[in-house]
Amino acid sequence: MAAEVHQLRTADDVGLTLAYMPVPKSKLTVLCTHGVGSSFYMTTLFRVAQLLGEQGFSTAVLNNRGHDYLWMNRPDGRWLGASFERFEDCILDLEAAVGWLRERGHDRIVLAGHSLGCLKVAYTAAKRPELAPVALALCSGPRLPQGHNAEVLARAQDLVASDRPDELLFVPIPDEPPVARVFTAATYVNKYAPEANTNILEIADQLRLPTLVLAGTEEPPMLAFAHDLQAALPNAAPLATIDGANHFYAGRQEVVADVVGRWLGELA
Repeated sequence: MAAEVHQLRTADDVGLTLAYMPVPKSKLTVLCTHGVGSSFYMTTLFRVAQLLGEQGFSTAVLNNRGHDYLWMNRPDGRWLGASFERFEDCILDLEAAVGWLRERGHDRIVLAGHSLGCLKVAYTAAKRPELAPVALALCSGPRLPQGHNAEVLARAQDLVASDRPDELLFVPIPDEPPVARVFTAATYVNKYAPEANTNILEIADQLRLPTLVLAGTEEPPMLAFAHDLQAALPNAAPLATIDGANHFYAGRQEVVADVVGRWLGELA
């Protein structure tokens, strides 16, 4: 399914890109957003959104301010991207996208997020209920702030306390081959400190919308978190476990779309 690409701006004047796939007479519209360091065209949810369109649902995929593979960019004089983002600003991004969709007649919006995007849509729904999403699809979220590098966090906290919040830190990621991600000290504290708002289990009881929690069998940390999240939500559907799916649903995106599509059909 082909997508229209549109530009929109947030309340704090950050430019975002939206891939828009309207379907006539759709009863629901699914607004998707990606994880850290990804983008609307790279996210695994883009293909899922296309397939949901073929099932009769309008969809949109938002490029949030944490976008781009290189993690950082400076489009208007401000440093933006995953290395610099503040988690709570996800509200501004989703607010802009929901408003844009409502201007085009989409009144019943389901918020869907993958990886860090899962935490963003959950946080936004809890803190901004006036955006009035009708449901949430929480896909493969990470258990944050757990999983941080203790040495890096201590260094980041020292830098913030020393009024050096924008200093860059290289965070080693245990992978094959080993890689490193780059965060400012302020961003690392914002996402990984014990008191960080990325811990959405703390607000799960506020999320009373119909919710689908989904994870793959080949992403054990996300699957374990999905079990805990589903159990903590007041109005969650049975956990959707995608057999053979890794974190990016490689080769399993059609299965994910079928699972989500059946759930949306029940909502509609």
